[in-house]
Amino acid sequence: MTYSRNSDEQIHSSAEAKGLGHRLSVALQALIVYKPFLQHAFSTVELGTNDWLHCATVASSVLWLRELSKVVIRRIKTGER
Repeated sequence: MTYSRNSDEQIHSSAEAKGLGHRLSVALQALIVYKPFLQHAFSTVELGTNDWLHCATVASSVLWLRELSKVVIRRIKTGER
């Protein structure tokens, strides 16, 4: 039983570390994009609302296309049209 509990604790600890890593990554990227001295150092410009919408659309397209392919495959297997 001890192995299982330690294993669960390790998984939970690992998930927390990944969450912290993701938050830190997003924060650093935002600093590079929005802080003038970092914009100059990394040759970046601020992203507007349309830019963010474009990024979100392109990034989420992988999810939507995969879900659409699942629907199509399911219909082909069941013979629906």
